[in-house]
Amino acid sequence: MVGKNDGSGNLEELRKTGSNLGRNLWRAFKDLWRFSPFFVCAYGLASITNVVGSVGAAFLFGRGLDALIRVASGSGSAGSVYLLMGGSLLLGLLEQLSFQVSNIIERRSFLMYQAHLEKIMNTKLSTLDMQRYENQDMNALIVRVINDSSWRPGNFAYRLFNLTQAIAHLIAPGILLVSFAPWMLPLLVVGSLPSLITEFRLSKIHWGFWQQDGDVNTLHWKLGALLRDKESLKEVKLFGLVNYLSKQISDLTNVIAKKQDKAIKKFTPITIASRVVETSIILGITLWLIKQVITAPYRLSVGSFNFYSSMLVRFSNAVGLVANVVSDMLTYNLYMTDYYALLDTPKIIKQPENPVVIDKEPIPKIEFINVGFAYPNTKKPVLKDFSMTIEPGERLALVGENGAGKTTIIKLLMRFYDVDKGRILINGQDIRGIDLDSWYRHIGVLFQDFNRYPFDIHTNVELGRIRADERHVTLEKAIELADLKDNIKELPYGENTILDSAFIKGVQPSGGQWQRVALARAFYRDANVLILDEPTAAIDAKAEYAIFNNIFSHYTDRTALIISHRFSTVRKADRIIVLNNGLIEEQGTHSQLLKQKSLYAEMFEKQAEGYR
Repeated sequence: MVGKNDGSGNLEELRKTGSNLGRNLWRAFKDLWRFSPFFVCAYGLASITNVVGSVGAAFLFGRGLDALIRVASGSGSAGSVYLLMGGSLLLGLLEQLSFQVSNIIERRSFLMYQAHLEKIMNTKLSTLDMQRYENQDMNALIVRVINDSSWRPGNFAYRLFNLTQAIAHLIAPGILLVSFAPWMLPLLVVGSLPSLITEFRLSKIHWGFWQQDGDVNTLHWKLGALLRDKESLKEVKLFGLVNYLSKQISDLTNVIAKKQDKAIKKFTPITIASRVVETSIILGITLWLIKQVITAPYRLSVGSFNFYSSMLVRFSNAVGLVANVVSDMLTYNLYMTDYYALLDTPKIIKQPENPVVIDKEPIPKIEFINVGFAYPNTKKPVLKDFSMTIEPGERLALVGENGAGKTTIIKLLMRFYDVDKGRILINGQDIRGIDLDSWYRHIGVLFQDFNRYPFDIHTNVELGRIRADERHVTLEKAIELADLKDNIKELPYGENTILDSAFIKGVQPSGGQWQRVALARAFYRDANVLILDEPTAAIDAKAEYAIFNNIFSHYTDRTALIISHRFSTVRKADRIIVLNNGLIEEQGTHSQLLKQKSLYAEMFEKQAEGYR
């Protein structure tokens, strides 16, 4: 972690890190400028005013001090003292006001900029290809980034403001000191380099260790999530795992903390030595300035000494400020490199250059032709030379053991993944050449792990179709089809009840109630193709019977694709396809498949035994 100990190694590492920091800062600046040119310009003007006020106040104070000495010796005018000292006070006030203005600018814009960055990150995460999550390195990158994405990018960008102001406070005194004694600047730069390099090395320690131990970071985050998620906490509490998991999290943190502590201890003597060198040079220059005042021929007046010594102090303070800001930025920069790597992650599933738009009508015909597919980083194919046609308006059911490929078919149909071989056709068009937004408008889907939105029931259902196009299914009809009316009446605040117990007017629905809400959302979408993946797993048999009667009666002129382990659910389908090891084992109606006395009949009989 510490890297090479020789000077050339440090300088090369410093050069590479500086180059990387420069790229990230330039990118952050461009994003700030796109966000608000006004805030950037206003802050820059306030910073310039702050420096001018600071240097000007010191200069006039020095001249006023000389004028005061002349008045005391009987050779000067008191009016000039009041004029110079008054001017110094006014410029000092200007310095303070400009500093406050820059703070106000930061505070006014910071939360808005955070919201801007949050939108960028949420958009990126929502458009990442599903298969990216199958990659271990990508998963670790996502975990590292999203943990701190709510504040680090904004802080990094605003450190750019702080750095600009600190450099301005460094340059102005530096120029004035060089104009008086050119040898001062190189000496001061040489004296400050050890501190800057040490800060650079120390800045890498915290984030660098978390980067090195990617699995440690991932495990730390996931274990913490188990203790924060109320659904996970039920089992954690029941099994008495709270102390165990807390200790695991603490141990993981300690692993990193001990490595950090060891590295920091190693740098402590170097840090102290670098500060001693820097302070000694400042002290030496100050003594030289005193000599210029008290040794003939007198090169400096007392006022000039005050001015140049204050410039020296300001330069030294600015060096420290630059070092601190750069140290912070270098620490953030390690994060920002990951942050930009995530934002720059290219899409795997790409829209074609001239996509085919699927018209709203007619109801699409869906064909799987000799499809083969295996998930990324796995060798075993889920589908092998799989072919299937879903006719427009057909109500089709997919059944089979876990791992047979049922849910994979849905993912491929959504084009969350591309097939390894073969083709999927929508109305005769390869899905890889289709505009996905136009295709998704045809689809209403209820996944096994459907979303639970922290809104009231009506809003939860209406999220099924937020576009302003024509709706044939009303909100009331969707609620009726999902057998949800009675549930609404039982809620303490009726339709205004928030479906999340974290809110004052909220409750925590049961699994079955949530499933009805998700079903209503799928119905409300009023899509040409309805896909239901285990749609009634949490619903009792009586309610299931009513809901599926609604599905088969309502979707008489639409396509319905149903995946279920419950044979009572699928028996009314126009056609049932039995999957086994990625292939179609058999297909037909419920009665036809029972007569074949093969895999379907065997599974049906086993399930039926459970009800006897």
